[in-house]
Amino acid sequence: MEELGLDERDLAIVAALHVDGRLQWGRLGEILGLSDRTVARRAKRLIEHGVVRVVGVVNPYHSGYATPMIVRGRCVKGSIVTLAGLIAHRPDTLWVDILVGGTDLCFVTFAGSRESRNAFLLKELPGIDQLADVGVYTMLHSFGDARLWYPRFLDEDQYRALAPVHDRRAEPSSPQALTTEDRAFLRVLARDGRAGYAELAAAASCSESTARRRMRLLTESGAINFHTDVDLALLGYGVEAMLWMSVLPGALDRVGRALAAADPVRFVAATTGSVNLVCSVTCRDVSALYTFLVEVVGALPEITHVETTPITRTVKRAGGVRHRRRPSGGAEPDHRR
Repeated sequence: MEELGLDERDLAIVAALHVDGRLQWGRLGEILGLSDRTVARRAKRLIEHGVVRVVGVVNPYHSGYATPMIVRGRCVKGSIVTLAGLIAHRPDTLWVDILVGGTDLCFVTFAGSRESRNAFLLKELPGIDQLADVGVYTMLHSFGDARLWYPRFLDEDQYRALAPVHDRRAEPSSPQALTTEDRAFLRVLARDGRAGYAELAAAASCSESTARRRMRLLTESGAINFHTDVDLALLGYGVEAMLWMSVLPGALDRVGRALAAADPVRFVAATTGSVNLVCSVTCRDVSALYTFLVEVVGALPEITHVETTPITRTVKRAGGVRHRRRPSGGAEPDHRR
């Protein structure tokens, strides 16, 4: 944070973009009480330095059959960074994290059909020679979506102004069959979720009005999700961790909802496997993590076992492989809500 000289206005912009990565500079300025020019200059600087990155990806529930799975394993030979990088470049992975100790990793993957699920579990996963002690946890129910967590740099009025966009569901309201043009849009959005209609239209060889109309349909139906990847360490969040918990079955829903309501929690899901609740948390420091474990987790007696594994390095988040961007002077997107 000191290296980039971020101030309260920068932090508020980051928080707002985390809620809505395609928010126009003008509207963002209205919410934050800043001029369009100030917001545009500061936001572009944040994007260019990799503090915040927006990507658009197809909703994994879009196909009507989706198997979200959390995979945890240990690297037995070679470099964990190399292995994590290979997994991160798979199109079906959304998150890839290296856990404390530098030998374990965790990743989230989606299978879009029963056939792809079986191929992954029976052929592809066993074929990764460097990975041992593999645990696969199928997500049965999500209590919290990481897209809906945001850094706490907005006041309540500002947050409420963004709330209609923030209130998103995981499943599409009405599935939309992806067209050739849609897939061209997605290739662009995977690189830059703030790409404007002119760029999208050029990629799909269609008119801007067609790109605008189709994008509105895809986003309103939930077929496309926009994720904002934030470099949390630059914002003062120094500790991320995974919690692997065993909960009494009758209390699983209540405990999941209670954890999802806690500020440090980015994601929590009921799963199959050796544990039945997996949780991702983000804290300022180890002291804050300790407080969360004692005051929040400790207050839920139905949790019978907890394993806490700090995240050493994030390799992929929000569907995009982590990298620092070089200044590029990107243009203001021309979308309209």
